[in-house]
Amino acid sequence: MKIIQVGLGAWGASWLNVIHHSESWELAGVVDVNPDAARAAGEQYGIPAYANIQEALEHK
Repeated sequence: MKIIQVGLGAWGASWLNVIHHSESWELAGVVDVNPDAARAAGEQYGIPAYANIQEALEHK
């Protein structure tokens, strides 16, 4: 299952590593209103980073 993590605050960011290492889930992108946080997570995990959920859902 592909997952887009929405929100990268303390609790949201803690899920990134869990999803990334899961055998059942694929971390497909991140969304956060803070562009620096989204960009940093995207670069760290090699995934797309988005400013809003609509943009993420439209990306194929």
